[in-house]
Amino acid sequence: MSKNTIIIGDRSITIHRMTLAMKLRESELVLNASENPVEDKYQQAVRLVFYPIMVACSTGDVPNEDEFQNMPVGDIEKWYELVFELNPSILESKDTKQDKKK
Repeated sequence: MSKNTIIIGDRSITIHRMTLAMKLRESELVLNASENPVEDKYQQAVRLVFYPIMVACSTGDVPNEDEFQNMPVGDIEKWYELVFELNPSILESKDTKQDKKK
């Protein structure tokens, strides 16, 4: 399976296997969040860690940062699980980086 569409609230979001172009989009979002931080440390963490990965490999009615921050947690978890189901290497690469730091 290379993509899957889910309905979250009234949004239809298609999650894809990550391509190079999508990975570059993720990097762009992380860079933007780094260069333009917000004061709230929790919002900033979402902007750096969760939002870029999830939206970079998603198309359709994808929420902007503000909409994402205000989504119900259950909806975010449903989306998050599908992102990693289709892109397990994302999670593996993050785990590998953390293991190397220990």
